[in-house]
Amino acid sequence: MGKTTAFAGKERITINKIAEKSGVSKTAVSFAFNNPSRISKSTREKILRIADEFGYIPDPVARTLTTRRVGSIGFLIPQSIPVAFKNPFLSQVLQGMGSVCQKEGFSLTIVPPLKGCILKGIRSAAVDGFVTFGLEAHLKIVELIRQRNVPLVVVDGKPSESIPSINTDDRGGAKKIMEYVLSLGHRKITILSLKAASRVDQENFSRVRDLRLKGYEDALESFGLRIGSRMIKVINCECSMEGGRKAAEKIFSLKKHPTAVVAMSDIIALGAFAFFRENGIAVPQDISLAGFDNIPEASLVSPGLTTVSQSAFEKGLKAGKILIDLLHGKETDKCVEFDTDIIIRDSIAEPSV
Repeated sequence: MGKTTAFAGKERITINKIAEKSGVSKTAVSFAFNNPSRISKSTREKILRIADEFGYIPDPVARTLTTRRVGSIGFLIPQSIPVAFKNPFLSQVLQGMGSVCQKEGFSLTIVPPLKGCILKGIRSAAVDGFVTFGLEAHLKIVELIRQRNVPLVVVDGKPSESIPSINTDDRGGAKKIMEYVLSLGHRKITILSLKAASRVDQENFSRVRDLRLKGYEDALESFGLRIGSRMIKVINCECSMEGGRKAAEKIFSLKKHPTAVVAMSDIIALGAFAFFRENGIAVPQDISLAGFDNIPEASLVSPGLTTVSQSAFEKGLKAGKILIDLLHGKETDKCVEFDTDIIIRDSIAEPSV
C-alpha cells in the first residue's frame, strides 16, 4: 500500500494541529496568517510551510471575525452588470483599481443595485470599503456607508470636502472638442447625449452628462449658437453601441441631417459609426463624428475616431490607492481632477456642404 498523508484521511486540519506541529501557540499561527508583523519572519515561514504540508486553509469567515477585515474593495456601480459593462470605459477604470488590489493583496467585488436598489447592494456587500462610479454621494448612500463604518471614494461624482473624489475636467474637455468641430466650419451639429441617469433610490445621477453639455454650450455660445436651436440638436441615448446605432438611425430618419455628430462617449460614437458604415454613409466625407473618453477601440476603427482623452485607468488606479490609504489610516488626497486632451484623428473634416 502507498503512503498516506495527514490530509488524505477524514481528519480535519485545525489551527490547533498546526500550532502543535509547529511548536508554537495558536495565537502565533493566527498571527502568521492575519498579522505577520507580530511574529518573526522565520517563525511565520515555518508555520506557513507546515500549514502547506498538511493542507491547512484558514476559514475565511473566522479570519474576518479575527481581523475585522474582509480583504475586498467594493466597486459600486449604478446599473446592472450587463448594462454597465457595455461601455469599455468602465472596464478601464476597473483595471486601474484591480492593479492596486493585486499589489496590496485585496480582492475586488463589483456591487450593482440589487433588484434596482443601490442601497440593498451596499447593505449586502461583504467589503472593507467602497469606490462608487457615476453616483452622486447623496445623503442615503453616505449615511448607510458611514453606518457600516467603512471608507468611501467617489469616481465621477460631485466633489465633497468630507469624501475623496476622482474626476475629469468634463466641461473643459467638452468645450475643447466642440470648439474644434466649430473651427472647421460645422454649424449643423447633433449632440448624442448620455441619457439622464436612471432613478436610483429616488435620486438622479447625471453630473457628467450635465458638465459635458455645459462645455458644449460654452463653445457654441462663443460662435453665436445655442443648444435647442434649429441648427443644434440633442438626442439622448443609452451609453452603448446599440444606443449609438439607434441615435444615428434617428438622425437619418429626418429630412435635414447635421454635418457633424458629437457624442458624449466613444462607445456611443462607435455605435453611430457602425450604422453609418452599414448604410453607405461615409465618415468624414458625408458626416463628421467625434467622441469622448479615448477608449482603445477609438483608434482601431478606420478612420480613427477624433475624441477627448481622459485617463480611465489612472482614475481607477488613484481611487484604489486612496481607498487603501484610508483603510491603513493614512493621510490622502481629497479631490483629484484629471485634465483632458483632444486626440485628433480622421473622423472629422470640413463640411462638404
